[in-house]
Amino acid sequence: MTAHSHHAPLKLAIFTLGCRANQADSAYLLSWLDPALVVPVTMADAPDIVAINTCCITAQAERDCRKAIRRARRQNPNARVLLMGCAISALADFAQTFADPRITTVGDGRTPLREIAHRINAVARASSETDANGETDASGPLPATSALPYFTDERPPLPLRSLPERTRAVLKIQNGCRHNCTYCIVPRARGPEQSMPLLAIVDAARQFRAAGHNELTLSGIQIGAWGKDLPGTPTLATALQQVARAFAPGRIRLGSIEPWAVTRDLVAVMAEEDKICPHLHIPLQSGDDRVLADMNRGYTAAQFHDIVRHAQRRIPNLALGMDVLVGFPTEDEAAFQHTFDLVSQLAPAYLHAFPWSPRNHTRAARMPTVVSRNEAQRRVAKLRDLSDALARQHRQLRIGEEAEVLVEDADNGLTEDYLSVRIQGAQRGALIRCRLLADPADHVILQAFPLHR
Repeated sequence: MTAHSHHAPLKLAIFTLGCRANQADSAYLLSWLDPALVVPVTMADAPDIVAINTCCITAQAERDCRKAIRRARRQNPNARVLLMGCAISALADFAQTFADPRITTVGDGRTPLREIAHRINAVARASSETDANGETDASGPLPATSALPYFTDERPPLPLRSLPERTRAVLKIQNGCRHNCTYCIVPRARGPEQSMPLLAIVDAARQFRAAGHNELTLSGIQIGAWGKDLPGTPTLATALQQVARAFAPGRIRLGSIEPWAVTRDLVAVMAEEDKICPHLHIPLQSGDDRVLADMNRGYTAAQFHDIVRHAQRRIPNLALGMDVLVGFPTEDEAAFQHTFDLVSQLAPAYLHAFPWSPRNHTRAARMPTVVSRNEAQRRVAKLRDLSDALARQHRQLRIGEEAEVLVEDADNGLTEDYLSVRIQGAQRGALIRCRLLADPADHVILQAFPLHR
């Protein structure tokens, strides 16, 4: 404790944009904060500091970040606003555009979270010492690209935190990507691939389990690259098996995973271990070989089809999710039709379709485009209609069947195959065997009835 510990700790709210890996970063950051200096609160609790974990994957995500920053400033005029995450590393002038002394950056998508937490602790210590609005050197930006390893063997202080509003814990086991898809800004935002050591992952899983969590999602920027930089190059399949055993009787879910990482070994582990959710989210991006080559995705439509079909055959009740990038510069009508046909054929349980937007510093931004914005929007709408129909079909198949439901709040839960269901009067965070029945008023909604053993 410092001599200044009689000061009340500063209240910090974290607002997170973007992917699961970002949510995991925000949660992990909380674990490194000094509770004598900083307490986590929600945006509604008049925070002294608002940390905004930014995303820049699309032009829309970037707009959402700017909106969130303006809103944070408006709602908490006396709060310090600290910017972190991907937009800071990928977009050189992102923070400068605000020209406001209360807004500072505390590291980017490559900066280790304990470094960002130490910086926030220092800001809190300095402001408790001055109790004034004077700037201190603690708030200066961290070096833009950190040479420090993202993951260390140094354990975060216990307990490992998860975001207060989430029942599901998320553990980020990998950072960075070298794949360089032509439309993607992530390698620039996140830097080279780095993996969390296996013992640290298993240890964290045990800690989350001990803290009472019943579901843990393993996420990463390029999760299939996990292990490539570790001694002995262990595979994700190995990690998944060990984590599932360490976290049982809770269940494990995998975050988004690229098709080339859905190996036979990984599928075998998912088929064998009943504590691994039968849920794979695999980005497709396009079902057209020419567009896939222009995107530098590294597989053909036929290869993607075979990978998914193998997983569907081996893993019972598999819920498949996909991402599709619509309106890529070289996507003509025939290419879009190939995508539409492949998605229809593989029948995922849900689909995220979003329009391509040019990102600076990417090769696709310089390609001449054959598709208008209106046409791209029409294609997105067509895929979203397909997605609705497929999701309805997936739910229909589950009527009358048993499921394991994680209770998320007073009346909603999540099945192992990623269906949102209604459940009444169960305890938040509990994992319950249920029977799924259609809601008489609305066939789209499933109701879960606990099975009393």
